Amino acid sequence: MATNLKFPRSCMRLGKRNFAQVFLDELQQQESMLSLERYCQHGGFPDLESTDLEISRVDGDTEDVVIHVKCEFDESVPTSCGAFS
Repeated sequence: MATNLKFPRSCMRLGKRNFAQVFLDELQQQESMLSLERYCQHGGFPDLESTDLEISRVDGDTEDVVIHVKCEFDESVPTSCGAFS
């Protein structure tokens, strides 16, 4: 299922000096809408506190723009806290 994210401030800054920071700020504000859990390998979930987003490349022209984003996060895996006897 596709997720539609909106980047109104980024669109206005495209091609200008602080575009990358504005884009990453808007993306960070919407990170809970990203499907990062599909990249968890141990049945956990992404720890949003540890999520780091970085623009690796911007391709395109004035009509179509593709922004490649590198995303790193720690996977939180629940553990059993019960005591065994």
